Amino acid sequence: MNNVPDDFSIQWRTFSVSQGVVQPSGEPPAWAPLSVTNAPAMTTTTTMCGMPCYQHGLRTSVMDLLTHAERSTLYLDYAVHSSALADPERIIAVRPDQAEAHLTYRQLCEPGSFCVRRDEAGGFVLVHRPRPAAGAGALVPLVRTLLEFSAQGWRLQVPETARPAWNGVRDVHFSSLDALKAALPPGMKEVTGASLDIEATHL
Repeated sequence: MNNVPDDFSIQWRTFSVSQGVVQPSGEPPAWAPLSVTNAPAMTTTTTMCGMPCYQHGLRTSVMDLLTHAERSTLYLDYAVHSSALADPERIIAVRPDQAEAHLTYRQLCEPGSFCVRRDEAGGFVLVHRPRPAAGAGALVPLVRTLLEFSAQGWRLQVPETARPAWNGVRDVHFSSLDALKAALPPGMKEVTGASLDIEATHL
């Protein structure tokens, strides 16, 4: 006779990989539930694989763009896992808040990433990770470019030494910050976890 109650629940977990962080997704497989319980399953397991961006320690320039809570999470995880964080063959279990901190850090290490921040004087800057020259293996340092806001709109102070791909925003005023972002060189991606949420018309 089957003694399993009619209202039992089975918690399934399958995973997909995005930016090195593995999130629950998809349909349940036809094998091996992770747990069987009479109560509804409320806990989600998140795992992530190691990535080379953690080699030689956490990058101060990237950590400065994170919140205090995110920095604390990364420092603690690095102290616990050390070189495992840089090993793509290692899979590490984390809480969702840890996964978010690691995802933001990793995205800021990727060439073509950018975010909008305040500078030390209280103004705004666009912080981006340039793409390395062909054949260059080293990660190019973050670049900060001043953002101006006036009655004419937003303008990015593109230096004369910038690549031609930046000509679309050179000496141009945009009615909104979103319009300026859309005109940035192709392939650039905003790291929303590190970018300020700025209402262009309500500063």
